Amino acid sequence: MDYLDFIDSKTKTLEPVGFDVPSEWLHPSLFDYQEHIVRMALAKGRFAVFANTGLGKSLMQLVWADCVVKHTGKPILILAPLGVARQTANTESVKWGIPVTYCLSGEDVTDGINVTNYERLGNFDTSIFSGIVLDESSILKSFSGTTKQLLIEQFSRTEYRLCCSATPSPNDYTELGNHAEFLGVMLQAEMLATFFVRDGKAAMAEKLWTLKKYGKVAFWEWLTQWSCMLQSPADLGFNGDGFELPPLYQHEIKVISGITRDGEIFTMEATGVTEQREAKKSTLALRVAEVAKLVNNSDEQWLVFCDLNAESEALKKALNGAVEVRGSDKEDHKSNSAIDFAEGHIRVLVSKPSIFGFGLNFQNCHNIVFVGLNNSFEMVYQSIRRCWRYGQKSRVNSYMICVDTEGRVLANLKRKQKDFETMQREITAHMKAVQEDKRNNGYNPEVIMTPKLFQPKEEIRVIDECHGDDFNIFRGDSCEVIKSIPDNWIDYSVFSPPFSNLFVYTDSDRDMGNVTSEEQFGEHYNYLSEQLFRIIKPGRLVSIHCQDLLATKAWDGYIGLKDFSCQIVRLMEHAGFYFHSRVTIWKDPVVAMQRTKAISLLHKQLKKDSAMSGAGLADYLITFRKPGVNKVPVEGILTEYYGENTLPFSSDPNSKSIEIWQRYASPIWMDIRQNDTLNFREGKDDDDLKHICPLQLDVVRRGLQLWSMPGEIVFSPFLGIGTEGYVSLEQKRKFIGIELKGSYFECAKQNLRLAEHQGKCEQLSLLDLA
Repeated sequence: MDYLDFIDSKTKTLEPVGFDVPSEWLHPSLFDYQEHIVRMALAKGRFAVFANTGLGKSLMQLVWADCVVKHTGKPILILAPLGVARQTANTESVKWGIPVTYCLSGEDVTDGINVTNYERLGNFDTSIFSGIVLDESSILKSFSGTTKQLLIEQFSRTEYRLCCSATPSPNDYTELGNHAEFLGVMLQAEMLATFFVRDGKAAMAEKLWTLKKYGKVAFWEWLTQWSCMLQSPADLGFNGDGFELPPLYQHEIKVISGITRDGEIFTMEATGVTEQREAKKSTLALRVAEVAKLVNNSDEQWLVFCDLNAESEALKKALNGAVEVRGSDKEDHKSNSAIDFAEGHIRVLVSKPSIFGFGLNFQNCHNIVFVGLNNSFEMVYQSIRRCWRYGQKSRVNSYMICVDTEGRVLANLKRKQKDFETMQREITAHMKAVQEDKRNNGYNPEVIMTPKLFQPKEEIRVIDECHGDDFNIFRGDSCEVIKSIPDNWIDYSVFSPPFSNLFVYTDSDRDMGNVTSEEQFGEHYNYLSEQLFRIIKPGRLVSIHCQDLLATKAWDGYIGLKDFSCQIVRLMEHAGFYFHSRVTIWKDPVVAMQRTKAISLLHKQLKKDSAMSGAGLADYLITFRKPGVNKVPVEGILTEYYGENTLPFSSDPNSKSIEIWQRYASPIWMDIRQNDTLNFREGKDDDDLKHICPLQLDVVRRGLQLWSMPGEIVFSPFLGIGTEGYVSLEQKRKFIGIELKGSYFECAKQNLRLAEHQGKCEQLSLLDLA
């Protein structure tokens, strides 16, 4: 494959599998934005609609299903939460005039649209359906992993698929992965590894995955290929008038528990689930009494949510006209209660968020009470949205009855609410930006470079360049810029490549670390290695710094190691190089444990299960030789470097010190100074998610002293902040380097100019200085 074709293939695009729908098939009641979404979903074939509550997902999914039935002539199935399924068949179907059959099993299936609740999926032969709709699809994460996987497997061959949900959970991006995997877009593990990192600090705040800063634009662009997100029609460029929500008033009513722990005078916040539950039990009567004051002194409808059966039972007795719905009740009672409450036949409905907190339309009610705090913000949010949704005519009152010991839970809910509001703004802004203007990867093909150390075979594209007396560095794609270096021109090459997809330094598809798999990394690397083989002189060497990689549960399905160093060996041998040598560089496992928090390095793992304990990861310097005869023998001059003084270990600088040679020839380098690196802080930019890990100067010095001579040309296709170039100038070599990332390139320019200036100063005598 041509290199540019390969770069194009890395762009994550999805081929549509749907169809264009005739206008006469579309329901006349659709708003303009709804018609736009339905047409888009049908054209894509497999699509997700993340539309805020009250924007008409029910109508859109019914119209989508009706069009699929007309197109295929085969039945379609809608899966919905309990209560929502009956509401779809008995209310929404009648309201819009689109026939829907409620089914208990496969025997009830008709040739048209069929609906059932998620729990009954096992009663159906899913192979007969041409399409599937997941209503309130965010409920997927509430199911066990087995049930969720069963859903994915059951409909993996279904031609047309639609997911409908309100905006995904603010603290759980894995929900988007559930949708992508169900729709056949991308595996959840692949999505997380492609666009996210797992961060220790974020995990402490219950945000298990953090969006890579360089992956933001690509992630939102990828989402627009198979979904749409909107809080209002205005988010898609349509008129948003009439879609303003009424005010929401959130009230906190605190109940004094009077509970003190042993040795304490004052009531303290509960620190664990057990203490919270004990506080709830001891204050049940007080909390129910507070609810009764609100409900019994009003003739309006009330939706009352609780967590415990004891609470539900006490509320039914204390509240006038209350109807109680438990999880153990029959489905008919649950469904009929939801319909009767929606139609105003029930004044007070008492239940749990897990039963009536998703999918139902209760705009007829504008009073909600939570009898106790729920640790799940999404449960609270979704429960409030049953009433606070488009179509609600009155201000909505939400009351939270909380115990004084639950301060931490309340603070956590408020923090999550703030995070959710931030996420909503970000989603809206990013989706708008992506739809209006496709991202620009920043690659400027207009600048032409004119190298000094060599004459290019042809004009090649670079973004920037910098030249010194003994160095040329270029900002651009190394796989392209390297093509201008003449054959058999480079004496020695040393560099540290991207470690597969461990880090993504830019959002460009030209970034070799911006890959989705080890296989794609290898394919990209091959374009570089074949050019390396061309430009290295016969009999000369290439040294590559690398380490093996951690295998993670999310990405690889297991915890262990991936042999990245051997992958590099195979790739270089494939290009034609001989495997010359391998040096192991010792790394401190304590430092690695503090940085990575790998369970294999945690001391507590010895007590928990030492079978999962392991050793730290070493670095490697792997060296390869190009076949052929080296015409100019290399006379290695081994020296140690201390601060600013290079001190030979022999009175004869051309002889090899036995002492230093024994250490350099060792297969394990124990004495590499880990902190002996260039200053990387100036190379960071606002989008860097993790700190730069520059290569140690000692490693590069030893490679240069062993396998090159002063005056020879050294090359690095991954310049970074200039480590290899800095040491090359320090050791009186010439240097050529290439770097894609702008901030790194700017830092490298400063470092190489500094190295060149220091070299010139060393050559001045005291008289010259005077």
